[in-house]
Amino acid sequence: MSFSQILAFLVARAPDLRAEIRGAGPDDIAELAELCPRPLPREYLEYLQAMGGSSGSFQALPVADCRADSLWPHLLATATSYPADRYFKIGLDLGIGRDVRLDWFLDLKRGDPDDPPVVTFEDEGDPASFVEARAHVVARAWTAMLQRQAFLGHAVAPRPSQHHEAVAGEAARLDEIAAICGRLGLTPTLPSQPGLHTLERADLSVLLELPPKARRIEIEVGADTARAGLHFLEVLRDNLDTSAGR
Repeated sequence: MSFSQILAFLVARAPDLRAEIRGAGPDDIAELAELCPRPLPREYLEYLQAMGGSSGSFQALPVADCRADSLWPHLLATATSYPADRYFKIGLDLGIGRDVRLDWFLDLKRGDPDDPPVVTFEDEGDPASFVEARAHVVARAWTAMLQRQAFLGHAVAPRPSQHHEAVAGEAARLDEIAAICGRLGLTPTLPSQPGLHTLERADLSVLLELPPKARRIEIEVGADTARAGLHFLEVLRDNLDTSAGR
């Protein structure tokens, strides 16, 4: 998966977004690059160049400020409570409706160096006492986070009828559900990633996600009618029950 594929999906679904987004300035990107302990990951750099100044109506991270010109002054002014050679802050929690602020980071020592995992934790305390368990892995890759946000916001949410289902299981179960979706006429809108499928047909948009370190598959459905959404979930359950009974 590449950021350019996600951007193409976004502007195809929301043509006005092209006029709303603005890349970060070269000086702001240079400041972030100077503060990052490794070269800025390629997919994150492409995001900054395209919408690091403003992402318009698209939320790359939920309730967070991801603008380059907000990030680097914050990083310069704030003492870190975490290993700065591993985690690089990419989003400031705006703290709306929460007492605890959980900022967003790339884990530079895990996953693909060009597309590292996204984690979140509270940036407070002594870095010497930091333990890895504090970092909650939200997405296996930066592009997986963007793909999820883009598909939910611009494929699932615009449909009139919304539905949610959760199914116990791990990777094999997720692949089974994706295969059932294929037999029901859904095809990938964006390339699948580990733990993530974004599928559509004319009347449905379906996101399948196995969150990192989870044993519960989340199914988000946007349907043109309540009947279509409920019927899809009913057929999916029947197929899963049939396979479990073999």
